[in-house]
Amino acid sequence: MAEYKNPFSDRKHYYEHAEWIDEHLDKFFDENLITVFHEIPTLDLHLDVYFIKPENAQFNILLTSGMSTLKNERFGKSRKSD
Repeated sequence: MAEYKNPFSDRKHYYEHAEWIDEHLDKFFDENLITVFHEIPTLDLHLDVYFIKPENAQFNILLTSGMSTLKNERFGKSRKSD
């Protein structure tokens, strides 16, 4: 049987993006008000769903973040804004 080679092992991943989101949410919400649901670990993406129950609101917040931690090759090195 052939040995499996991870096709994403030699590509740069951007894990710091998830850390930036966590740091941003910590500025506005107490950590006891936030629950984070993580996907089952995969080779090429990371998806988190944040459930936030603000103390001063009559609603909850669902925030998704993540998807691929790889650079989007479709758009090249940079995207021009309109």
